[in-house]
Amino acid sequence: LPSGSIAQVWRPENLWRQAERKNIKVLWSEGFYLDLLKPTAEHYLADPLAETAETYEKIVVGGEACMWSELVTGSNIESRLWPRGAGIAERLWSSKGVRNVKDLHRRIRHLPSRLEAMGASKQLSNQMILLRRLSCGSEAKSLALLTISQILLPFGLRKRIYPPRYTTLTPLTRLVDALSAESPISLHFSQAIRQFLDNPPTSYVDSPAHQILQSWLSTIQALLTQLSTSPHSCSPLVSLAPLFEALERVVAGGIRGLGLLVSTKELKGSRESLSGSRELGEALNQAESLSAQYEIKVSISSPLRKVSVALGGGDPPPGGYQDTCVSCTHNLEVLACRCLGRGGSPMETKLKRPFSCNTQGIDNQNGCLVCVRENGEEGRGVGSSC
Repeated sequence: LPSGSIAQVWRPENLWRQAERKNIKVLWSEGFYLDLLKPTAEHYLADPLAETAETYEKIVVGGEACMWSELVTGSNIESRLWPRGAGIAERLWSSKGVRNVKDLHRRIRHLPSRLEAMGASKQLSNQMILLRRLSCGSEAKSLALLTISQILLPFGLRKRIYPPRYTTLTPLTRLVDALSAESPISLHFSQAIRQFLDNPPTSYVDSPAHQILQSWLSTIQALLTQLSTSPHSCSPLVSLAPLFEALERVVAGGIRGLGLLVSTKELKGSRESLSGSRELGEALNQAESLSAQYEIKVSISSPLRKVSVALGGGDPPPGGYQDTCVSCTHNLEVLACRCLGRGGSPMETKLKRPFSCNTQGIDNQNGCLVCVRENGEEGRGVGSSC
């Protein structure tokens, strides 16, 4: 490229030295690919300037959100853009010290409805059209499906197109196509579970976590009852019945788990609480396995796994389930994490090098992302404890 060019960059290996040497400006896209259906928080924290030298800040002139469109139509494109695209915009116009994910969610939660009210979007209307098709035109069933969709998330592009199963003639009208890329209600539920575990109430029935679970359970059971009484009335919904049944077991197991945490809080690890933990864990495993067949994942798995651990179930994997790790330290040989173990008690876990990890690494409670790659390099996010 000639000196003074602007290059869009999505693979930044050896970027900085080349750009500086050739006087090339950079339009940043790594971490901003919306087709992967990553959560808003991950896009928001993908700051190209977070860990770069000040001399490189002059090289990056902006960023661009990108999206491969193999599985996008006019009916769901806006659900793939918003509100996650707003998170990327906020990242690009905010200083690198602004990284409050909780406040970001507060501000963009109602963006789709506001855009629609302004006439600038049809995201919510298009979603209801897709849900009505799946419900064979029934308004009541489509509204029930809308509620159930709050606990489901679609697979991203890479998981859906490999191995190849789609052609240009494949209708994109299934439940996975109607789902939003992120569920504000499930995010709220995660916060409610965290609050419940930190300060268990005297009566779990009045807790926000229980009320949300009960709302989901009532909706799922009502829809399953309708399908059982008229099994041939709507084949698209009937084909989803196994998924609904699996979700019913998950939500019911979560309700039972919350009740046990209150009634047996002095007897964690007792036979009754272990039974509840095992029931919830098995329900989650079955639902996750079954939902994958629909190219869908269960958005409330992580918070309910915490409930299972708090009941005295199996220890979490190294580094803990997401948000259960209290603190992590690492050196040239070992990554050590202090996490919530059996019965909710602290436990130490250690990983010796070399080992691999996911892109997001190990997430501790304060938002510090730690990832030790096989080559020994440290990838460390920025948070209040980093």
